[in-house]
Amino acid sequence: VYPNPTHNELFVDVNGAFNSDFYISIYNSLGKHNYTQRFNAVDIHTTVHLNVSLDPGLYFIHVTDGECMFVNKIIVK
Repeated sequence: VYPNPTHNELFVDVNGAFNSDFYISIYNSLGKHNYTQRFNAVDIHTTVHLNVSLDPGLYFIHVTDGECMFVNKIIVK
């Protein structure tokens, strides 16, 4: 996930980690859900571009296909 810290624009490098559809979700530091989007693994080669509007603070980005999950911490300035 980059850049980190960010100003509401993120790139998520999935590098073929998923063979099926997957979801990217963002939660704030209190666990409040702020964003979710579904992606088709066939359509995504390596990098997903997200343009999300988030207040400054600490967030957690979850990338999952329902079986496997990756979690990264991001900071929004």
